[in-house]
Amino acid sequence: MKIMQNHDLRRRLNSLNKFRLPRWDDLPDEGLMRQKMLDYIDELLSPLLDKDQIITGTMVENYIKWGMAPSPAGRKYNRVHFAHFIVLSILKEVTAMQNISHGIILQTKIIPLSAAYDSFCQLLEDALKRQTSTLLQEIESEKNVEIQGFETSLKTLNLAFVCEALVNKLLAESFILEQGLFNSFHNSKNTENSNSKT
Repeated sequence: MKIMQNHDLRRRLNSLNKFRLPRWDDLPDEGLMRQKMLDYIDELLSPLLDKDQIITGTMVENYIKWGMAPSPAGRKYNRVHFAHFIVLSILKEVTAMQNISHGIILQTKIIPLSAAYDSFCQLLEDALKRQTSTLLQEIESEKNVEIQGFETSLKTLNLAFVCEALVNKLLAESFILEQGLFNSFHNSKNTENSNSKT
């Protein structure tokens, strides 16, 4: 028996393997009303997140209120908003909103929003391709599977994925927090050095 005899699983893995996000220059920038933006993001992310409603008007209002995304110009949303809401919609599946907000702020201090967004897209697509490519091959149920350096039998593959997801989540949160502490320490040290020179 082969794992890929499950056609729904094969379709899902193929969909994830081929998933692509529009890059910064491809995002709508003509200024769309909120509902059009929500529909665009829902349609864009539905192959990835497989939910009925990925982002709602209430979520958008809260993200803006919490300072996680800029306010629209009038009532129109442009590519800056699209980029924020796409990233927030994906990353909220993995970590707490405060970590995402902190990470976005730090990342955009290092590189421009357009480059940060394009990097996010590429890294997500690379991770999806890497993780699904092995599973898309015809794997015999008696063989062990090696994905990202860990090896497991197909009988424990689901549990292995859950454990890997947990560890990756914990590490991501730790790095986000550490990056913030490092930047604060680094910035305060630079401030102290410049103050001591005056």
